[in-house]
Amino acid sequence: MLDGLVSGGASGAAGEEIDKHLALWHGFNAPLAVSIAVIATGTALILARTRVSRALEPLAFPFRALDVVDATLHGVVHGGAAVARWAGTASPRRHLAIPAIVLTALAIGAAFRLDGLPPVIGDTSRPLDWALVVLVAGGVVAMVRARTRIAAVVVAGVVGFAMTLWFLALGAVDVAITQLLVEILTVTVFVLLLRRLPSRFVRERGRPRIAAGVVAVGAGVATVLGVWALTGRRELSPAATYLLTEGEAETGGANIVNTVLVEFRALDTLGELTVLGMAGLTIAALLHSRRAVPVRSAHIDESSPLADARSNTVFVRTVARILAPLIVVMSVVLLLRGHQEPGGGFIAALVGGAGFALAYMAAPSDTTARIRWPYLTLIGAGIVVGAGAGFVGYFDGSFLAPMSTYILGYKLTSSLVFDVGVYLAVIGVILAAYNLLGRQHRLPRDRRREEVGAR
Repeated sequence: MLDGLVSGGASGAAGEEIDKHLALWHGFNAPLAVSIAVIATGTALILARTRVSRALEPLAFPFRALDVVDATLHGVVHGGAAVARWAGTASPRRHLAIPAIVLTALAIGAAFRLDGLPPVIGDTSRPLDWALVVLVAGGVVAMVRARTRIAAVVVAGVVGFAMTLWFLALGAVDVAITQLLVEILTVTVFVLLLRRLPSRFVRERGRPRIAAGVVAVGAGVATVLGVWALTGRRELSPAATYLLTEGEAETGGANIVNTVLVEFRALDTLGELTVLGMAGLTIAALLHSRRAVPVRSAHIDESSPLADARSNTVFVRTVARILAPLIVVMSVVLLLRGHQEPGGGFIAALVGGAGFALAYMAAPSDTTARIRWPYLTLIGAGIVVGAGAGFVGYFDGSFLAPMSTYILGYKLTSSLVFDVGVYLAVIGVILAAYNLLGRQHRLPRDRRREEVGAR
């Protein structure tokens, strides 16, 4: 039963066709004789270990083999602890510094081989590209100079939207839509987090700031050199040529991005789906086990129109009643058409998440905004549906093999079922973020008075 799997794995590793047969008994042969000799010798040495030890005493070894094993184990444990001290930290600076320094070191090592680069093929830039470079650079400079968190969120959005325009200009419509939706949802999640954080950054002076600047500039220069060295110096790869010319014939889908995600590299996407589900479960476990930082008061004048949230959100609530359901319906349309046109499970879920975000942000309070959908159930259902679509492929010979059938004239594919799993899991993660991060967790009134008095 396992002959096919073993033969396929051996053939893939060797690069040629190999046919293997598994059996419990292959007869008496050389490997079996060697195994018997090793086992017999080891057993004899253990039974005669006292005599063996006495015979080896004159040799006076300066160490024992067990001491070597213990020392090695001790060194591995201490080495792991040293690595954990660097990786297991809550400091974003340390998390970012390590990969940035490694990237810079790799770029310095590769710089000595730049003279062997092939020539650039065709034009690698257009006037529009330089305009977008200026826009992104302006956003980066504004981000570095931002003193308040809300300003940092705004200029980060500028950089993200500039990248969206860049992807769109390059013809990567699916990637541009994904980037745009991620930027929108990121800003709305930031809004939920900013209520719990100080309004301004703590300004640092001296050596830490200078070191951070050196690391950031080094990583930026290394990235620029890498892009320059690797862009436009070869024709389409054989894999890209095959996907563009044979992809639709092999999968029946004209959207090459979606067919790659749910057909050619579906197993990789299933792994990413599982990681996404684990991230959602981690968010839920973390925020359920540890209460979030209390929401900070905005200190709004009671006479201000902004003081009454219900009156202040009338327009948004009215619009959301119409647009939120339409956005969710649009997400379903994008889900169904993703195999042929821009769309697919991930993009459709981000659009649906934007509809839920609008409904959540339009509510005057966290209690009325609660979308009481079982987000953990949605995450689990998404992973189960995605994996189940893979097991269905066994009817056609292998896990995640694409299958299709017609129902009422509509072509239903196993890839669409797989996309439904992606859709459910992403919606579940988005709802988990809004439901859990949007909770107020205000301090009790007596404790607030105590803290105010202590200040």
